[in-house]
Amino acid sequence: MVASRWDSLPLFVGEISKFCFLITPYVEDLQVEPLGMLNYLLPLATEFFVDKRPTGMYPPNKLGMDFSELPEQKMRRFNEKFLTKFGSLAKRNLWEIFADMEYMLKDDSIKETANSYLFGLLPFACFAGKFDTLLEQLEKDVDKLPKDFYKMLHDYLGEDE
Repeated sequence: MVASRWDSLPLFVGEISKFCFLITPYVEDLQVEPLGMLNYLLPLATEFFVDKRPTGMYPPNKLGMDFSELPEQKMRRFNEKFLTKFGSLAKRNLWEIFADMEYMLKDDSIKETANSYLFGLLPFACFAGKFDTLLEQLEKDVDKLPKDFYKMLHDYLGEDE
């Protein structure tokens, strides 16, 4: 649906009462999609934590009785050079997600940095084919990442240490 009718994506994902997943089996497929899609959805690389075939059954969820929304966090800009190719709405959405993530992780900056790669920079790099830029940023952050995570990203990107 998305490849041929991506212009209807804002209407499709704009339904606030629904949560949508758009799935592609190959990360390479994302590179031919328009970057403007990132204004409406967040790419997520699931192969790092999916270890079984999907069942195809997706049970509905309910909010727990003790659920409370996160307080609004002050957004801070990061990795602006890496994200220059993406639109301002896509960058702002990503920065808001990371502000929430920083709040949830509190003072664990190593997890925070690793998660910014796993849930933001890597999927955005896959979408735009900016693996060289991602590797440059990875080299700058080598001391801020767990050694096994650094190696995993290098292996994923097909680079030798």
